[in-house]
Amino acid sequence: MSKLVADTLFFIPLPQTLLVTGLGVFEIAVAAALVTGRWLRPILPLLLLHLVGTFSVLLIHPALAFQGGNPLLLTVEGEFVIKNVVLIAGTLMVSATLPPREKTSD
Repeated sequence: MSKLVADTLFFIPLPQTLLVTGLGVFEIAVAAALVTGRWLRPILPLLLLHLVGTFSVLLIHPALAFQGGNPLLLTVEGEFVIKNVVLIAGTLMVSATLPPREKTSD
C-alpha cells in the first residue's frame, strides 16, 4: 500500500519514504486524538481532508481501482479507498457530537 500512496502523491515534492512516514505519523496522531478525546477540533478537519484525498487514487490510477475499467467492479485497492466513505461518515459524526465551545467573557 505504501507504494500506491507514494505513486498517487507523486506531485508532493518530498521523498517517498518521508511522505509515507509522515502520513503514518499523522494517522497515529489522529488515533491518539480519537482515543483520548484531545485536540479533536483541529484534528478532525485534517482527517476529513486526508480521507477525501484518498479518493485521488480513483482519478490518478483508475486501472488499479477498477477491474477492466468498470466502476462497479472494484479491485482490492478500490475497496480500500471506497471503505473511507464509512470513515468520513464517522468523522462527521464525531464532529457533530463535539460539545459546544465554551464562550469566554470579555
